[in-house]
Amino acid sequence: MAGQQQTQQQRRTPVRAKGNGQKDRPVRVVRIRNIRGNIWGNRLDDGRIVYNVTIDRIWKEDDQTDEAGAVIKAGQWQQSQSFGKDDLLVVAKVADLCHTWIYKTLQDRDQSF
Repeated sequence: MAGQQQTQQQRRTPVRAKGNGQKDRPVRVVRIRNIRGNIWGNRLDDGRIVYNVTIDRIWKEDDQTDEAGAVIKAGQWQQSQSFGKDDLLVVAKVADLCHTWIYKTLQDRDQSF
């Protein structure tokens, strides 16, 4: 019975992208316009790498200026996981490109998909 099957949980260790800081970074980023797909890798105890994807929409806030138009504070980058109707086809394409990258990467490593 499916309810009686025991699943074996494996510990996942993040695969670190090459970067200067200590912060975990995606192993690959796919971006079209303001839609970004972040591909994260996790190494299992048996050595296999599994990939997960997060997709977000990014934008930059307007700069704050004084009356003369001089920039007082530069706008900060923001992100959201909410998408408008005009974003949906781009989200689908970013997801497709992420899937293609993961598939090719696993094929190159002779790892099952």
